[in-house]
Amino acid sequence: RAGLLEKHKATAYPGALEPLKLDSVELSADPVVVDDKIITSRGPGTAMDFALTLIEQLVSRQKREEVEKPLCRPDAPSAYQAYGS
Repeated sequence: RAGLLEKHKATAYPGALEPLKLDSVELSADPVVVDDKIITSRGPGTAMDFALTLIEQLVSRQKREEVEKPLCRPDAPSAYQAYGS
């Protein structure tokens, strides 16, 4: 309990934060949450979203899109443009 999440919005593996009784933390079910300089993720299933969010936050949105585009993720912006569609 270092207090890093106090007064921040965060997400975590289901059930991981509730037992800590962090009343000042706004819990979210989103796969990845960015609040100020704090980035949290729900778990292994959201690792790709977490990695892409880190790229966006640490480098740029353009770099995220450059990395994400060839992954052909159906929910990604312009996911299929690489194939000329």
